[in-house]
Amino acid sequence: MRPWPSCDVVSPSAEPGPDPAPAPLRPWPVIRAALIAGVLWVHGTLAAPWPDLDGGDLRYDLADEELQRWAATLSAVGIDTTPRRLADRLVAVGRWSRRTQRALHRPFRPLLRLTGTGQAWGLFAFPDPHPGRLTVRARPAKSPAGDAAPWRVLYRAPGAGEAWLVDLLENRKVRGIYDDTGDRPRAGFLWNRLCDEVARRIFARWPDLSVVELRFEVMHVTPPPAAGRNEVVGVRHRRLRRRSALLGDAPRGAGTGEAGGAP
Repeated sequence: MRPWPSCDVVSPSAEPGPDPAPAPLRPWPVIRAALIAGVLWVHGTLAAPWPDLDGGDLRYDLADEELQRWAATLSAVGIDTTPRRLADRLVAVGRWSRRTQRALHRPFRPLLRLTGTGQAWGLFAFPDPHPGRLTVRARPAKSPAGDAAPWRVLYRAPGAGEAWLVDLLENRKVRGIYDDTGDRPRAGFLWNRLCDEVARRIFARWPDLSVVELRFEVMHVTPPPAAGRNEVVGVRHRRLRRRSALLGDAPRGAGTGEAGGAP
């Protein structure tokens, strides 16, 4: 027969001992938590949708449509305003917001530049119903009959036209040069250089062509139920390149009537 296990009997009058001493605070967890909190705060405020507007943003067709729509909406609920007054108010708020954001992030700018982590824009923040569609056209100086030659479309985005030109202009590195140019009020200097290069390649491939035109056709993209009515409503950043000016020679098999004339 096994004996019962012995157990110590604690007297009810016995007082508990002192609490154990807390573990010493290690510095690295505190530093790591502070670094993580700092990174989240800096990049969180950088990525936040600050109302950063200026007068240049209001030159877009989309801005005019939105101002008209919001002015009508606010007026319908009893807030008396006009598109012009609303635009002035938005620009004032945008300037204050920009100054505040710059002041908050000024101490961190050197580190952001050093690490290359200062990106602060939103990707596809809003759809633009007036996108620019890149189109490349060319023509000889004169038709075989001696009349003004019609334009020949060599490329029209996306993916229509000469295969080699489609491959060139839709290459991801080349697209990075012009992809947002069609949506901007002003084209950058790289747009002009790209036009020069594309025209040189076209002239080299077709010796009879005398003029190359690159432009963005401004489309009006309509959502359902009006989808399918998309149409060209304008032209933006039109550039003409003449063979005589770019290469210094006349097209083969064509007259020189193009020189000095408007296409």
